[in-house]
Amino acid sequence: MNNPIVNWWRSQQLKLFLKRGDIRRAVQLLQEIQKSGATFSWLEKLFRDKLQLERYSQEYKRQTETLTKQLTEASQQKANLILMPDEEFVKYIYKVFNLIQHDEYKLQSTGIDERIFDDFESTLVEYLKEEFSKIPEKQLFIKLEDAFDDINNLKIGHDPDYRFSLTPHVYFMKYFLENVYCTYLAWFLIYQDALLPSKVNILDIAAGPGTVAYGLALFLQNSSSFFDIPQMHISYYSLEKQDAFQFRGLQFWRRYIESRLTTVNAYFRFVTTDLFTWKSESNNLPKDFFDFIVISHCFFADPAKRVEANNTYKQIFATSLKN
Repeated sequence: MNNPIVNWWRSQQLKLFLKRGDIRRAVQLLQEIQKSGATFSWLEKLFRDKLQLERYSQEYKRQTETLTKQLTEASQQKANLILMPDEEFVKYIYKVFNLIQHDEYKLQSTGIDERIFDDFESTLVEYLKEEFSKIPEKQLFIKLEDAFDDINNLKIGHDPDYRFSLTPHVYFMKYFLENVYCTYLAWFLIYQDALLPSKVNILDIAAGPGTVAYGLALFLQNSSSFFDIPQMHISYYSLEKQDAFQFRGLQFWRRYIESRLTTVNAYFRFVTTDLFTWKSESNNLPKDFFDFIVISHCFFADPAKRVEANNTYKQIFATSLKN
């Protein structure tokens, strides 16, 4: 109904509601005026335009929030991009390492990638030669014998002290290459299952010279010849009792890994501590932070130590490992 008197009364009521600040009633009345077919007054047009601008503003705000959220999620996904398995690279690894999956739990490897490991081994030999050349021959023999005897204690059911000056060097000679080989394959299996992110935080318990980091670095070095890997960001936290292990590991890392053309973007933190004097309540390990927590060798011959260490590991897993 387009009645001039009714229209005039509605306009007066609209002015009154706006004056009182009763926007809800004013909006209802404006809708009634519009439905009646009456021509809007200048005030009603102004109020209508104001409402439209507010709607546009709210809609723009919602769109902006949605886009911001999408960009943030995309940025997070990119920052933690998973390395998707490359079929040719996977086939290559299986071939050169002669991998045979006997069953769900048994994987046999009788091959090696000579392109990677020959150069790695020869560089390690040169590094050890240089280190040994700094020590007089008679003194070198005694120091090596002490370190060998200490490490060999494990074979007769005793826990080594790893406290001699050349213990890291003997570890390099006896175990390092084999252990890097094993961790290389471990990182490959993680990569093969699409579980290796480009941004990765690693806690290595009883890290020694950083064997786990070397295995990952060599794996990435090899993979880069098959496909373009994204910018890798590796945070490596070494928890190790003997600072000599950490020092020698970093020394050789700088000599070999950082000299490669495909350098690894790795950040190291070294914490030198004994698990048996280290209390979980006072440690400074970040909470819910690590993608991987690695324990390669820290299983003790002494039963009491083994139980105590295992309880410590459980506490670390519960507090510091990401979901």
